[in-house]
Amino acid sequence: FGKYVLAQNNHCVGEDVIKYNLGEVAPYNDHEKLELAIKKLETVIKSNTRNPNHEIYAEKHQVNNLLTSFKEVVKR
Repeated sequence: FGKYVLAQNNHCVGEDVIKYNLGEVAPYNDHEKLELAIKKLETVIKSNTRNPNHEIYAEKHQVNNLLTSFKEVVKR
């Protein structure tokens, strides 16, 4: 948590990266977009910009919350 990431632009991880602005996404096997995403990440990391969404994401996804969610799913 708290680190910018690079992910594919689909599935759960990619969706969370977009939703919470946790980094950059790129399509699988698209080298041009991957290179562009890496350059964007380098710029953000060098600017030392703090992203408050990291804390929101971490709070929402902490272990206790996940355990509660799993228990609710199992009850169904």
